[in-house]
Amino acid sequence: MNKINKYTPQTVRLALVYEAVNYLNDTGKIKLQKLMYFLQESFRAPTDYSFRMHHYGPYSEELDADLSRLGSSGYLSIKPDVQGYGFHVSVEDGPDESWSEISAPYKKGLERIIELFGNKQTPDLELMATLHFANEISNHPPKEELIKIVQGLKPKFSEAVIEKWRSELEGIGLLTHD
Repeated sequence: MNKINKYTPQTVRLALVYEAVNYLNDTGKIKLQKLMYFLQESFRAPTDYSFRMHHYGPYSEELDADLSRLGSSGYLSIKPDVQGYGFHVSVEDGPDESWSEISAPYKKGLERIIELFGNKQTPDLELMATLHFANEISNHPPKEELIKIVQGLKPKFSEAVIEKWRSELEGIGLLTHD
């Protein structure tokens, strides 16, 4: 048995969420949802979150519960934005001793996710994650069909904007078409 298998899936999830917030310093809940989505779906981190389409793209209730658990345990600070724009999530206390060991095998994937998406605005991440999600559940349709699917899900985004982010995801190898 390797070292990572001795930890419960819940412990692995909490460690990875904590490390993601630690890398980002101060982030929002929506942004964190999208980054964890890409970490799981594109970089195969074993978080086993169940994502479904929501108002702002793929969303996991389990991830939201993990954020609350980390907040109520004192590891994270989760505070409403004073101007009413979501939440600020930041590290409050040092990690559990084992978390750096647990997250070590996924450090490169986490760093790559932060490098690719950490500076993106939340609406851009919403669209990028929606593109990826729709591509996966629609079995990698041709790009024109994917754009139509996403435009149906996210009518606030123009076809040109959808194509811009679709092309970027394809260029970094996170989107494939049949």
